[in-house]
Amino acid sequence: MKNKLSVVLPAYKPDFLRETLQSIANQSDQRFTLYIGDDHSPFDLKSIVDEFIGAIDLIYHRFGYNLGSEDLVGHWKRCVALTHEEEWIWLFADDDVMESRCVEMFYECLDRGLDCDVIRFDTLIIGHTGSLLETPRRFPEKMDVQDFFYKRITNQIRSFAVEYIVRKAVYDRIGGFVNFDLAWCADDASWMSFSRLTAIKTIPGARVKWRNSGLNITALNEDKDMVYRKVRAQAAFINWAMEFFKKNRIADATTAYQKARWILGLPFHSGVLGLKEKRQIVKEVEGAVKIGSLPIRIWLYLAYCEVKCRVKKWFGF
Repeated sequence: MKNKLSVVLPAYKPDFLRETLQSIANQSDQRFTLYIGDDHSPFDLKSIVDEFIGAIDLIYHRFGYNLGSEDLVGHWKRCVALTHEEEWIWLFADDDVMESRCVEMFYECLDRGLDCDVIRFDTLIIGHTGSLLETPRRFPEKMDVQDFFYKRITNQIRSFAVEYIVRKAVYDRIGGFVNFDLAWCADDASWMSFSRLTAIKTIPGARVKWRNSGLNITALNEDKDMVYRKVRAQAAFINWAMEFFKKNRIADATTAYQKARWILGLPFHSGVLGLKEKRQIVKEVEGAVKIGSLPIRIWLYLAYCEVKCRVKKWFGF
């Protein structure tokens, strides 16, 4: 088969779709098929997609009902099910951008011989207009699941779903993506699951631009319900990870305090939650996460974050 790579694009929003598709059309190596799964969007995505017929080898499918609002990971899975016999899956997004040599570098990596089941690109974070906001720390050439989890929980690395490519045979064997509410942490758990035996390899020479547009789930931290759902998903991820390490006899290098601080960092820094609500979240997390009683340092961390939040509110920044 000519193409070993499938690019899977779950689509709903039109805002940056044209720019995303243009970045895909600009790939210096066109040995891939793009599968676009329209999540029954109320917007006319097809007219945008039609502009790229002939420029990209693509298959567009509009689903008969919206699934992503209830089960985003379920929507990812049904989009992956659109693929044919390609050996690799690249889950992308409708607002992000790939540099022009990404596919080329992917095939160069394959040609040199690849002993990993998950590969990825380093990233840049861009804003609504495409301007550069941040250059995250680069990953090492290879990273095992123990190191990946430790660095994620201690905030030493950033990780976004669109930077990863996974071997389809492993995806099928594992049973697809791990599912958490809002797909929050579902990508991290999935990469750990897929790369357990062979680590994660970073492809040099090209990067993916992840957009902090204010429209994606990552940016929605000013809604109380969304904050609560994210915290519960993070707690579920921590429980999943502890069971994953135990089942696979992998040492977990993180401490109970590091896990708790990572879960609670989001609500503690939130300006939409009051101190009473934050205290209640601590108790909820303590009951939900299997890490025992939370150390006193968590309460000191809450006090520190609360002071920061109040200073920001007082001085308007």
